[in-house]
Amino acid sequence: MIIIYLYIMELKIHNTFNKNDFIHYIEQNRIDICSYYELSKIELRNKLDELLTNECYLHFRKKTHCLNIVLKNEILLKCKKINSLILGGFNYNNSFYNDIDEVINDAIHISEFADLSTVRKTIKKINPFLIHKIEPIISELKLKEINDRQKIKTQAIPNLQVKKGKVLVYF
Repeated sequence: MIIIYLYIMELKIHNTFNKNDFIHYIEQNRIDICSYYELSKIELRNKLDELLTNECYLHFRKKTHCLNIVLKNEILLKCKKINSLILGGFNYNNSFYNDIDEVINDAIHISEFADLSTVRKTIKKINPFLIHKIEPIISELKLKEINDRQKIKTQAIPNLQVKKGKVLVYF
């Protein structure tokens, strides 16, 4: 999730990070900054910049894709095209695709944006029809969120409770 980049003769923290990314980085690396939750994004970036420069750490840049509205709409449109092809029984006459290679190329392209649930569902639908399965690329934070949701669902299922005693049943 973190890659390194250099400015000319100077290391800087990239502007694509938000406050939650800084907090996650501080907690993950156990960096000693007092009351970092109360600091603003700019203050956090400046503190990290000072600490990382003084301690000879390398600076980092956010690797995850920043989705803007145009890119998100393009990805969702490709998902809809693939889903319509699958629902149509892979009939290329009634679809936007001419052959399976175009479908695979679009599926590989959208798999990079698997933080969107529509992309994950589309990849899951098309994988049974492919020889080489496509793995969706999910960020660590989204994967943790999905696992937490799954734990909540499994805990919410009512369990069978067996109690001993006399029971009266009236008809």
